[in-house]
Amino acid sequence: MSTFLAIFTFSSWLGLSTAVATPNWSFLAVDEKADIELSEAAHEPPRMLDPSHCEPHRFIGHKNNVSAAPDEAYAFMLYGTFGTSSMKLMDCCKGFLTVAHSIRKFDKDRPIILLSTGPPIEEQSLLNKLGVEVRQVSMVQGPDRCQTELGESKARLLSAFTKKHVWELAEFRTVLYMEFDMVVQSSLDILFKKFRCIDGDEVLGMAPPGEEECHGGDWSLYHGNIMGNTGILLIRPSKSFASTYADAVNHKSFECRDGSQTLENQLFDDLHHTQGNTQAICIPLQYNCKGTSCLTEAAVVHWSGERKPWDGPGAWPEAYPLWDEAYKEVKRFASSIETKRPQRLTRGETRG
Repeated sequence: MSTFLAIFTFSSWLGLSTAVATPNWSFLAVDEKADIELSEAAHEPPRMLDPSHCEPHRFIGHKNNVSAAPDEAYAFMLYGTFGTSSMKLMDCCKGFLTVAHSIRKFDKDRPIILLSTGPPIEEQSLLNKLGVEVRQVSMVQGPDRCQTELGESKARLLSAFTKKHVWELAEFRTVLYMEFDMVVQSSLDILFKKFRCIDGDEVLGMAPPGEEECHGGDWSLYHGNIMGNTGILLIRPSKSFASTYADAVNHKSFECRDGSQTLENQLFDDLHHTQGNTQAICIPLQYNCKGTSCLTEAAVVHWSGERKPWDGPGAWPEAYPLWDEAYKEVKRFASSIETKRPQRLTRGETRG
């Protein structure tokens, strides 16, 4: 892989307003051949939760997914150093297109927000069909000492602190932050439903580190130290927390070996124990599956650490066919959109 492509790809491993407008997703207008097929799981009636206030107060979007609320979204980060005036995701960041398309197989309603420090993206038609909104943000780098701690092999993680912008998505009450090295295998509605049931302004949902299961059972509240994998997070956006995060990057003592993860865990733990104004729920292993033992039941398969699916089957042979098929699906979807573009007329030619 060239240095140029590596910057784009690895940088992507690494997001309640009371007046949220109902979106008008253009991708719903794609005809049957170009559209994304909803999985059978998306047609199942939503499981009602108790108390009733955990259900969305009004519904939006596609009739087959009545469980989506207007204040919920997915968020991804694209950050790094870019030396071009434009970029093509299929060349540099195929992981994002793959996971976004896999989400759309089960959820056509919730917006997907891509927070980017990069130049304009060429595949705007494809992004529109996928219901992806790109928002430009500034890059946030760790302190200089992190360069030494990360070393050359993990130098990309110096900019992982750009994630603080996810907490600035204050028009949403719930944001599911995900990373490019994932593929979705079933509906993620339950993640949003569970999160609605928790009151408070500083609320978090996080999976345990490694391949651990929730110590208190699935969806249990964290007690003691709050520590987990921050590659997938349920977030209640808070500009106050975003400000705390930005200040901590420059003034708090933390290890940099995992990029922003160590600092984020410290901040979550501080809020819980020092200020006592945050709650954190444990996301079950099946929504952050990183090993073969959970693969058959996985809703989200995650190539964490240094192994990535776009590098080939050697990264995780047992899981690679899942990503490879998802990648082929988004390529077919992109091709079907490309073939439907109006052809340019040559001089003297007219449409009949």
